[in-house]
Amino acid sequence: MGNDASKWLMGCGIGCAALVLILVVVGLGSYWLVKDTIEDFEEMGRTVSEVKEAYGAPGSFVPEPGGKLTPERVEAFLQVRDATFPIREEIAESLKTVMSGIDTMEDGGGSFFGILRIIGTGAGALPKIAAFHRVRAQALLDEKMGLGEYGYLYVLVYYSWLGKSPSDGPPFTLLNRDHDDDDMESEEEVRARRKHRIQREVRKLFISILENGTESCRQPDTEASDGWCEALDAELEALRNDPGRIPWQEGLPGALEESLAAYRGELDQSYSELMNPLELMESMHD
Repeated sequence: MGNDASKWLMGCGIGCAALVLILVVVGLGSYWLVKDTIEDFEEMGRTVSEVKEAYGAPGSFVPEPGGKLTPERVEAFLQVRDATFPIREEIAESLKTVMSGIDTMEDGGGSFFGILRIIGTGAGALPKIAAFHRVRAQALLDEKMGLGEYGYLYVLVYYSWLGKSPSDGPPFTLLNRDHDDDDMESEEEVRARRKHRIQREVRKLFISILENGTESCRQPDTEASDGWCEALDAELEALRNDPGRIPWQEGLPGALEESLAAYRGELDQSYSELMNPLELMESMHD
């Protein structure tokens, strides 16, 4: 049973496992657990909506005219990362527990109660995921940062500059949209699908953001340099021609890299590999 159970969990993912547990819990009459989880997500939605109302849809973000990031904006990004650190660590620990449980089952040590423990851990992560987005949304409000600017910085810092992979995350499906069917998948397939999804959504977001930047370059009173405007045009063309491209994957323009260089250690330390699939959820949808 252990091997079959581990394959089912690998294909199903935390979201599916949590749903199974919720159905069991409801069947046992534990209404309040489900109610509290729904309320957590409703509160998250309200706070995220406040950010969008204050700073617009993610795709409306306009980069700095000269391309260079001010220290204040980089530090604001780091403040948001610091604010979410505790809840990110809690979620990561839950994911590690699930990963350990799956490894045990793959080694033949699985049982029915072992499956329930894994499902219970997955279900327990749901309120934490809601809390992560709520805490981050409040931190964004505190730092006067929109979801578009956050997504712009996240991608530039971690994918484009530090070379982190969009495929990073747990070795199982964490989001329903990481896969298109109910087939069980290997870790390699899960990561390939995740990478494809995130690359597709990052490309869409950056085409919108860089188009906003090129529009600002055309304004008569622009402060943008010719070099920055040319870099925007070149990257836009590259993104339009390559669906799998990460923005500036060959290297950031000089102005951007200079802005980040002094913060390299702090930025690298602030990255959470297991949390990667959750980071851009709200930044990718207007």
